[in-house]
Amino acid sequence: MKIKFRSKKEVKAVCELLGLNIYEIASEGRFVCGVKSRVCRKMSEKF
Repeated sequence: MKIKFRSKKEVKAVCELLGLNIYEIASEGRFVCGVKSRVCRKMSEKF
């Protein structure tokens, strides 16, 4: 199963739902990992 995000707002909403601070993670050069079932997709936080 693939997870697809259509916009930056969707990525931000999911990160907020998971309790992640995307700005702190992005400033450290890390990736956000969106997990659904056994699928993990890394999304670069460069927006």
